[in-house]
Amino acid sequence: MSYGVVLMHDKKKFGGNPPKSWADFFNTGKYPGKRAIPGIPSDASPGALEAALLVDGVAPDRLYPLNVDRALKKLTSVRSSLVFWDTGARSQQLLESGEVSMAMVWSGRAYAAGLELFEHGG
Repeated sequence: MSYGVVLMHDKKKFGGNPPKSWADFFNTGKYPGKRAIPGIPSDASPGALEAALLVDGVAPDRLYPLNVDRALKKLTSVRSSLVFWDTGARSQQLLESGEVSMAMVWSGRAYAAGLELFEHGG
């Protein structure tokens, strides 16, 4: 099985100026609100560490091997805004309920959530 992770956001919260990148996901000043990322116990799901490193200036072709300490430092910079999901269903539920304004979501769940409520971005 292959899948990707995408950035989803609640259209109602950001109107005509939605987040469009992982940098926006980490920009809590311009885009306030809670964000959801994978937090599956004993599983380092791909996505959150890579996004943190990209935002922190690591070139895509230099991501691996991951600098985990650097990635965790970047994630810690927005820790008070993070909510961790442990199932795909929970990631979708967090967005649908309005508990978070944006989330890192498995691509299949993003489409299941319905594009009429949320948009996914780069």
